[in-house]
This record gives sequence, C-alpha cells and structure tokens, in this order.
Amino acid sequence: MAESPMESETPANEHASARALDALNIWNTTQTGYSDYQSGLEADIDILQIVRQSPLVMDLDTDIAPMQLTLREAIDLALEKNLGLSITRYSPGISLDTLTVAEAAFDPTINASLTADESGSPPSSSLSGVSSGRAVNADQQFNLSVDKRFTYGTEVSLGTRLNRATTNSSNALLNPDYSTRLGLSFRQPLLSGFGQTVNLADVTKARIGLRSSRLEVRREVLDLIADVEMAYWNLAAARQRQALYISNLRLAKSLLEENLERERVGLATRLDVLQAEASLAARSEDVILAQETADNAEDGLRSVLGVLYSESLNPLAVEPLPENDPELPEFRDSVTGALSSDMDSQIQLELIDQLGVDVKVANNNTLPDLDLYAGAGVLGRESSADYSYKSAFESKGYDWNVGLEFSMPWGMRAQEARLRSSVRSVYRAETRLAEIQQELMRRLRLAWRSIASGRERLATTRASLRLNEESFEQERARYDAGLSNFRNVLEAQRDFDNAKLRHLAALYDLRQAVVLLARLDGRLLARHGFNWDEVDDGTQTPPTPIAPLSEERWPAPEFNSFNQEPATLPASYGNVPDALTETYQGMEN
Repeated sequence: MAESPMESETPANEHASARALDALNIWNTTQTGYSDYQSGLEADIDILQIVRQSPLVMDLDTDIAPMQLTLREAIDLALEKNLGLSITRYSPGISLDTLTVAEAAFDPTINASLTADESGSPPSSSLSGVSSGRAVNADQQFNLSVDKRFTYGTEVSLGTRLNRATTNSSNALLNPDYSTRLGLSFRQPLLSGFGQTVNLADVTKARIGLRSSRLEVRREVLDLIADVEMAYWNLAAARQRQALYISNLRLAKSLLEENLERERVGLATRLDVLQAEASLAARSEDVILAQETADNAEDGLRSVLGVLYSESLNPLAVEPLPENDPELPEFRDSVTGALSSDMDSQIQLELIDQLGVDVKVANNNTLPDLDLYAGAGVLGRESSADYSYKSAFESKGYDWNVGLEFSMPWGMRAQEARLRSSVRSVYRAETRLAEIQQELMRRLRLAWRSIASGRERLATTRASLRLNEESFEQERARYDAGLSNFRNVLEAQRDFDNAKLRHLAALYDLRQAVVLLARLDGRLLARHGFNWDEVDDGTQTPPTPIAPLSEERWPAPEFNSFNQEPATLPASYGNVPDALTETYQGMEN
C-alpha cells in the first residue's frame, strides 16, 4: 500500500486520540490492510479525526460572518480599487503633459549672455599709442534677446547688444568705448518647414495621443466591468457547485447508513454496503475539490476587485446565478452597436490619424530647404552706456541684411525613403483596423450564437433535471420495495447528479455569453446603470499613488504559521467540524 500523504501532517498532540494514531500507524505500516470491512471502516473514521486537524483541510462550514456583496457593489469597488485600472488612469495625465510640452515649443524664449576678454601684446609701431610695455585691450559684452517661433515656421528674434571696450592706447577716441545695437531679425522657410501642418505636427500628435489615452481608460473600464461580472458569476457557480456536492455527499451518507441498517436486518448484501461506501468516498473527494475551486474563484474575484490582500478576508457572499432566460437582441442591432462603440477600433483610428500626420511631415521634408531671412537694427556709440543707447534711439547708426538660403541633399534618398515608410505604416495600420473589426465580428457572432444555443440548452437541461430527479426517486422507491438492486440506485443518483451539474453549467455558460455580448455591442454600461459622463469623472484623472505592499500591509497568510511543530498548534485548532467529517458523525458507534 502506498505511503499515506497525511503522515507528515499528523498533529501529535494531546487532542489526537490514541485510537486514531493507532489506526494511522496500521495504515502506514501494513501492506494487507484490515482483517475485515467493519474494522477498516472504523479505522477510516478514526483517521478522519486526524485529517480534521490537518492544516491542509479547510473548514467548509465556517463560522466567520461572510461579507455580502452584490454585483453592482463589486463593480463599484473594482472601479475604485482595481490596480490595473489605476495604472491605466495615469496615461491621460501623462499625455496631457506631453501636449503641454509640444505647445510650449511656441512660447517665447529669453536668452542672455555676458562675456569678458582681455589681450595684451607688445606695440607693433610707435603709432599704437603705447609708449612702453604692452598694448592692453579689454572687452565686456552683454547680449539679451527674446526669440519666438510661430506656427507657420517663422522665427523672430528681438534683441540688444551692449559692448564695453577699454585700452591703454592714447590714440583711442573713446575710452571706455560703449557700443550698442537694438535690432529685429526673422527667418521664414518657404518650402520645407513651411505651414501650420508641419510645424504643429507634434501638437496634433499629442492631442491625438491624449484622445487615445482617454479611450484606453474607457476600454480598461469596459474590460474591468466585464471581468468583474464574469468573476462574480464564476464564484457564484463554484459556490452552487460546492453546495450541490455537499448535498450529494449527505445523500451518499444517508444511503450508506440505510444500507448498513439493511445489512444488519438481512435485506442488503455486503456488496451493497461496499458500493455505498465507495459512493460516499467519491462524493467526499468531490466536496474537497469543490472547496478548492470555490476558494480559487473567490481569490480570482478579489484580485479583479483589487482587494486580495488589502481588505478583510471574510468569505464573500455573492448572489446565485440568475435562472431567468435572457433576451437575445437583433443581430443587426448588435453589429451596429459594436461598430459604434468598439474602443479598439477607435484607438486604431486615432493611431491612423497620427500616422497620417507623419506622412504629411515626411512629404514636406522631400522639398528642398529655402529660407528667407532679414534683419535690421540701430546702432549707438558713446563713452557711457546710457548715452550709447540714447544715440541708438536717435538712429545715429543702423545696419540691415536680407537674403535667401538654399539647401538640398543630393538625390533626396533619405527623405523619399522616410515618406515611403510613413505611407506603408498607414497602410499597415488600416489593415490592422480591418483585422480588429473582423475579430470583433467573429467574437460578436460567437457570443450571439452562444446565447441563442444557450437558451435552448438551458431548456433541455431543465427538462433533463426534472426527469432524472423523478427517475432517481422511483428507482430508490423500487429498491426500498426490494424490486431493484443498489447499483441501479447508484446509477440513477449519478445521472441525477450529472443532470444538476449540466444545468448549473448551462446557467453559467449562458451568463458568460450574455456578459460577453453586452461588452461587445456597447450595452454593458447601461446594463449596470452607468453612463460615460459619471464613469469618466471618476476614472480619467490620475488616482492617488498606491504604496507597494509591505510586511505590515501584507501580513503573512495564516497557513504559514503551520510550519512550526504540530505540538505547538493552538488547542482550539480543528475544533470546528467541516462538512466532510459531519457526514461521519454518529457512525463510530
């Protein structure tokens, strides 16, 4: 006989009965099992007392008050706390800052500089005005300008320059010598770089990016609502399946007790009892697996809600799966709604617009550079700074310039390649849009068809459930009257159990299809009483930053405490019976 997996989990403390420990030792050491059926059954019951105290066996009938949660409450909680949505909600703020950066390219820029230099050299002639030593010349210059770029590509600069020059030459007419200039200059592209389309390209793309980020938040909201509803009904189905298995377990227990009594009075054979015990063992396994599935489903719902570890871990009490037969909308209406509300298509259209801007920029860049530039200024020169500026304002001096600059790469190969690449990117994005819409139609047809067939399936499972229930009751009555054998009863019970499971599966699959169709054809928000105005108010702004989980905020799960020696477990551990051990109560005697 294989080694029992419970060997390392046996709590060897004063609460484990000697009888149970003896039974477990026989299990682990003997190869032939027990001498007879009755002693083996009694040993199994004793071993259950140890299993009940194992930290891996979870209580099915807990005394912790469950947290009542309706579907709308679950959705509201997810919109507030879901971490995936919180991450996406930062995107519009980032995109808005990107737009501000792009618009700031047209803000005026102030430039200022202050320089000083000095040179000393031997005089080159007697006319230099330096009698002996070195000719020393020093300059200090201050520049101030305001530059601005305009949406047509025009660049304008308004500035002033003040220069102070000193020398030790006796020939200098002004010492110190202050020269000033006040001037205006501009540069205007005439071919490449001309026009609002090219110069506002970054702004346009940033605005498209902002719209895309807001659409991404909306898509995340829709996906989250659908995920919450699916996880909610998944937990409801798991709980109902668990309750069904517990009901089957208690029925199997009742049949075993009945067969034991019938065997005692000579109305049942040992084979009938063995079959009843085998059925009870199988139902016990179903209950354990159903408990695990329900716990996993509850964790799945908690994860979608964003409260897996940050909130109370009391069990979640959800509503049962609806038994109603949902309406099936007209397929044409579903198609119209899907095409008008699909966020993936809208986001892809925004991307196509962005790529269209790149095409326009790339097309403009295939033109040669031809810039018109001009500038004019007034000059002043005096022995002091204020007089120098005064003379400049009196227009005692002036300068001006005007010209054209031309530049063109030989062959324009790079520019032509960038244009072809940008055009191909648009074609690829448009093909991707067609693929998105094709996949949307496929999923829409699948969901619509699933509801249509699911309604018929639900009707057939209801009929099958009623027929199998009646068949089981009649077969059991025949067995009680001695007109049938117990194997027929077990087969009728299995058929009845399978009918209940098929009916539950039909309810769950139909509900999943309803959610999916509502997500695809744009009815999901209205279905739960939402509209985009109120949803956008709560989701388009960046959320409060969430600190990473720490040891204090994320305490170790309770089962980590069972890494200690079994003798140190609290005396109260395992005292609450679960549904599995309840089925054996009263059978030890």
